[in-house]
Amino acid sequence: MEKDRRIKKVVGISPTLQDTIDAVDRLTTKGYSNSNISVITNGNDTG
Repeated sequence: MEKDRRIKKVVGISPTLQDTIDAVDRLTTKGYSNSNISVITNGNDTG
């Protein structure tokens, strides 16, 4: 069986910096590479 190689994108909105960090940790635990994860902030995070 051939592996599906289509690009898949997921977008999420987190209310806090810690929620964002936790989400990235869950993604890397599932096997996603940090180089495939982007985070955009509003610049007001003080975590």
